[in-house]
Amino acid sequence: MNRISERMWSVVLFSVLLILLAACSPAVESPAGAAEGAAAGEAEAGAKVLTYLLAQEPNSMDPAIVTESQSGLPIRNVYDRLIELAPDGESIEPGLAESWTISDDGLVYTFNLRPGVTFHSGAPLTAEAVRYTLERALTLGKGESFALASYIDPANVKVIDDATVEITLNEPYEPILSILALHNVGSILNPEVVQANATDDDPWADQFLTNHMDGTGPFKFVEWQPKQYVALAR
Repeated sequence: MNRISERMWSVVLFSVLLILLAACSPAVESPAGAAEGAAAGEAEAGAKVLTYLLAQEPNSMDPAIVTESQSGLPIRNVYDRLIELAPDGESIEPGLAESWTISDDGLVYTFNLRPGVTFHSGAPLTAEAVRYTLERALTLGKGESFALASYIDPANVKVIDDATVEITLNEPYEPILSILALHNVGSILNPEVVQANATDDDPWADQFLTNHMDGTGPFKFVEWQPKQYVALAR
């Protein structure tokens, strides 16, 4: 990789074609090894590598912390949300929730999760992950959580079963689905990762999640070299 100006930061997205290369070559690095080599500027000939230049370095990889847009590209590609913004950037479409219902009074939203979804670590996605993610964001009270705080109490996010989560609003608020589709509000975390790295001084592991990610999105987090690059692999 060419030397990058201190004002430009690259996000390296490794194509799914890396998997195809393994079938064509008798001696090819593992995807993780290929990712590290490409990040250092030594990508194997023929590998598909996309380099995207950011205007500034991201502040964090923790969805509950960030407020600036530069962190959005890696977060949106590594994590998924219950609801996703459609390509037009305005309408919404199913994400981790394949369907949902809204009560007649506009207070109770019931989300049905897609079956068979796993985090990159292999842990299954459950309704508890959704509940825990929202509880964490609202309890931390950082980033963009204010967009939810007036309308959702953590106690009112309930697990109905492994594939169903229910959110009861304090008052009707039609934009709530669009808010849950934001990368820095609704990106769903793996509770096991948070809990395994929590400490007495950092019970929600926000220090750990600053530069570690375990999502369900199309790209897997590889590494973040400050002032150089963020590497993601497909």
